[in-house]
Amino acid sequence: MRRAQRGPGLRPPHGRMCTLPDVRLPDECSECRNPYGLGLLGTFFGQAVDRSVSGPKHRVRDRYPRVLPEFVGEDGMSHQVARTGGGLPPDRRGSAPVIAAIGVGAAVLLTLSTVLGMLDVPSVVQILITAPSTLVGALVTVFGRPLIDVVRGWFRPSATRAPAELPIYSERFTGYVDQMAGMKARFDRFPRGGLRGMLRPRPRPGTLPARSPLVVAVTGVSGTGKTQLVTQVAHEMADRFPDGQRWVDLYDDHESEAPEEFPPHLPGPDSPARIRWPWNLGRREPDSPAPNGAATRGPAPRRTDKVLVDLLRSLGGRPRTDAPRQELIRLWRTLTHTKRLLIVLDNAKDAAQVADLLPNGPRCAVLITSRRSFSDAPFECDEYVLNGITRDEGLRLLGKLAPEWFAPGAGAVDRSTALAIVDRCHRLPLALRLCGGRLAARSGPSPTELLRELDTLARNPLLHATGGFATAFEYTLKECRRLDRLLLKRIADSGLSSVSAWSAAALLDSSVEVAQARLAELQNRFLVAAVRSGDGRYRLHDLIRDFLRRVTPDQIGLDLQERDDWSETESDAAAVRLITAYTWLAERAANAIGRVDAAFAQPETTALHPDRKFGIREPADPDAWLARERRSVLACITLAERHGNPELGWRLARALTSMCQSRRVYWVDWEESTRAQERTAHAFGDRLALGMALLDCAEFTGNQGDYEQGAEYALKAQSILGRVARPDPLWLARARRAIGVNLHRRGDLDDGLLELAGAASAFGAHGQAWWRARTLANMAEVHNHLDLHRRAQELVLEACALFEAEGDWEQYYKARVLLAEVLPERGRHLYAWFVLVDARKRFEERGDSWYVARCLRASAELDGDELTRQYNKCDAALAPTRRDRAWSWLRSRRGPVADPDPSVLSAAEQEAKELLGEYWEVRDFEFGPNPGRTRRARRYAAREEWTFVRRVQMLSEAIRIFQGMGDQWGVSRTRLVLGRVQIHSGAVDAGAQTMRAAAEGFDELRDQWWHARSHLQTARHLYNARRPLEALRHARDAEKVYRRLANHTGRIRVFTLLGRILETLEDNEGAERHWREALDAAREHGEDVRHLDAYENLRGMLGPDWDADPPDADTRVAEDGDGGDAR
Repeated sequence: MRRAQRGPGLRPPHGRMCTLPDVRLPDECSECRNPYGLGLLGTFFGQAVDRSVSGPKHRVRDRYPRVLPEFVGEDGMSHQVARTGGGLPPDRRGSAPVIAAIGVGAAVLLTLSTVLGMLDVPSVVQILITAPSTLVGALVTVFGRPLIDVVRGWFRPSATRAPAELPIYSERFTGYVDQMAGMKARFDRFPRGGLRGMLRPRPRPGTLPARSPLVVAVTGVSGTGKTQLVTQVAHEMADRFPDGQRWVDLYDDHESEAPEEFPPHLPGPDSPARIRWPWNLGRREPDSPAPNGAATRGPAPRRTDKVLVDLLRSLGGRPRTDAPRQELIRLWRTLTHTKRLLIVLDNAKDAAQVADLLPNGPRCAVLITSRRSFSDAPFECDEYVLNGITRDEGLRLLGKLAPEWFAPGAGAVDRSTALAIVDRCHRLPLALRLCGGRLAARSGPSPTELLRELDTLARNPLLHATGGFATAFEYTLKECRRLDRLLLKRIADSGLSSVSAWSAAALLDSSVEVAQARLAELQNRFLVAAVRSGDGRYRLHDLIRDFLRRVTPDQIGLDLQERDDWSETESDAAAVRLITAYTWLAERAANAIGRVDAAFAQPETTALHPDRKFGIREPADPDAWLARERRSVLACITLAERHGNPELGWRLARALTSMCQSRRVYWVDWEESTRAQERTAHAFGDRLALGMALLDCAEFTGNQGDYEQGAEYALKAQSILGRVARPDPLWLARARRAIGVNLHRRGDLDDGLLELAGAASAFGAHGQAWWRARTLANMAEVHNHLDLHRRAQELVLEACALFEAEGDWEQYYKARVLLAEVLPERGRHLYAWFVLVDARKRFEERGDSWYVARCLRASAELDGDELTRQYNKCDAALAPTRRDRAWSWLRSRRGPVADPDPSVLSAAEQEAKELLGEYWEVRDFEFGPNPGRTRRARRYAAREEWTFVRRVQMLSEAIRIFQGMGDQWGVSRTRLVLGRVQIHSGAVDAGAQTMRAAAEGFDELRDQWWHARSHLQTARHLYNARRPLEALRHARDAEKVYRRLANHTGRIRVFTLLGRILETLEDNEGAERHWREALDAAREHGEDVRHLDAYENLRGMLGPDWDADPPDADTRVAEDGDGGDAR
């Protein structure tokens, strides 16, 4: 009898070594007399019982039930004990004879070589015998063990082979390169099997071996390719786990229990035959009925005890199916402690489901896929969150799936169409596989047809095709809580692009704390995603949104109580709560940004009182609120129209329009809100609301360059506002202002100026200084275009004074930008430069990008040479040190020179005062007596800003800003300036092309006046560049447009320029005809023709005795010092 020995490596779940009872076991079986061997218990517990070997078999529990009751008597496990052969483990007994035979052979060869060395045998023969013996000995020493493992695996019975249940490796797998590399790097701690394991580098000195299994979780929304990524990694790492690779689907279609007599070596409920491929997720068998609410039982998460039973069986055990769960967990951990297993747990419900399935051995690895985050897992794991592959990877995947359409060199589909398909699939591998399979089918659609299907909700194959997303999302919804499902449905029906805690609370009619908890849970399930870190907003995935919009309670089997929450009545109430909350917030944000119509008559509306439990507060930063919530406001406008609430829809649209108009931002949303405001005003049935909406439409269309439509909107608004029960003179004045602005911008300067003057008088009569200031600024623009620059400057300065008195510094600096555009026309380039520098700093501090771009454009439009000349004049007049230094240099070169005349210095200072304007008061800062590097650095920095390179940079930046904001008119206007700068620098061809593109842009916007101005300016600059033929073509294009416009100043300019070009081309008759037309246009408006260039040109051509008809007594005389393009 021998004392029972403790099994090596046995470590139960509680972490302490088990102590067996002090009993004695027999040396041999009492029935067959076969020896059990010293290694019986070591083999039984240390190596576990995952192998079945031949020989006499007797149940230990039958012979010695009291000796090992905890492990083999009462635990439901039936272990077989066999002949051990000297204590070797059963899985190594077959290798001992092979090792012994190879060793004996090597010894014989070594002995023979020694004997031959003692005899007189040629050296060649000795080498032929000694070398093989040495080689065989080295192979036995180094490679014997791996080779025997491989050979033994070939002849191992199928019932004892290690499980290899991984799905098929995909040769078409594409994407997730970084994630795959990171996951494979975590497997470096596991040695490879076979010969490759001998070449594995040794661990670095000082590193400690791992004491726990490797756990990697791959999470993400359905269709991101989690299962396929894990499959690829598992296949590439499989040779590191000689004890097998186990695949378990934790979300199976069938929960039926496997029969007790099911052989462990045959496919069981979780065998590869039952595996659902990632691209077949949710696919039913042909004979299985479709789900119909609660009537059809769909897939459900598997129970942990059932999974443990299957796992134990797959490794050779025979547990009872009714064994307690804790006993199964202890057996599983005991069984895997010394194993080298790779386990894949697919479709895990959450971390709690897999916590008890993790093996206990440090040489095991577990790969998990789940549609729920593992950030709260109770165990250590590495989580990889998948969000979809890149666009280029999507193109490569389509090329592999449908090579006849997308393979490189196929030429059947252009890149833009392929990218559009990738984008419609949201870069999800499952969606791309579905679309690629359809395209590869013989009767499948073309890429263009598929693109149309993807854009149609009713035909979208991602939601309707077999194996699509709809089935997977149904299962996911069933796992959610009742309140979570309701929140998802209402978010999708509302159309919100993003939700926050307060908007979710309004949808649920709950407290903001409850809503925040539900959003956090949905984020953990990857049903919503955080928009930006720390922003507190979440968004739905587009596919989930589309699915939720069409899902019905029957599809997910809702009970009667939950169906009431999904009813139309409850949905309408939720929509009203949401719209009310957004209206309350939008109106307060609009008032904070700068709505100034409080003194105007307003339509009668309902007072709003959102529930306090929603946690709604007034926007602390209205501009940030607008940037964050503008798309949600538009969605609420649509929701209000759909639910028949035009009043709240109009109020929302009015507030959003006002904010976009004040800030000159988000032009696409601005246009959408103005259109919605007009629609809801009609439905609202309030005449005043309709007139206000039409004025906003006139403002937007005018800013987009469609002045004809803008003038039409303004005239219609004037008519409607005049028919209100009590017409408000302020609204009528605003209508006149809108009419005047659009008439001016379409080129009818005279009529536009008349309407603006009337509006300014009305605002002044009713004490509306702010609106009078805005109208004066509009009048200044008209005077500037009429070449009445001095009057324009006076009007701008008056507007600035009114804004300053009102305390509106934002409008004050906006008016100063207009001042900077007027000053160069009067030769005050340096003054304009300083104004623009100050204004740009102000707008940059406030983040007002549109006016920053306008300042950049105006700064680049200034003449760099003239700026340098004026700066040098001021520097010489106002910097005594530099003037004295220059005078000393002159004396050193020319000898004695008299001091400058004080009167000359006084005149220079007076000229500098005129050039600096209001900046004369702070002249010492820029031109003061402080000599040295500071002032020189400022001077050189200023000159650097006036170079050609820097001006092009400023204009390019302005174009980028305008394009980002959707302001195509601003883009064309800036391109016009850029072309002028290019021509002035010598790049005539590039400049002409840029200006031509600007003219085409204005034409597309239907801005005929600026279209004509673009051609006129292009013709003038090409003529100055000595390109008369090219200039003639552009001048003819400008002439055609100006003849249709009520803009006599433009006609005078284009006729004068045409005469110069024709004179250069030696067409004197044509030149004379156009110059006479210029004089006729001036006479029609009572101007003195003797101040026109056309008059001087005719006198030069016809002789000094020629004179035009004398002007009338009441003709206007152009202002002194205000030379213009046609003067």
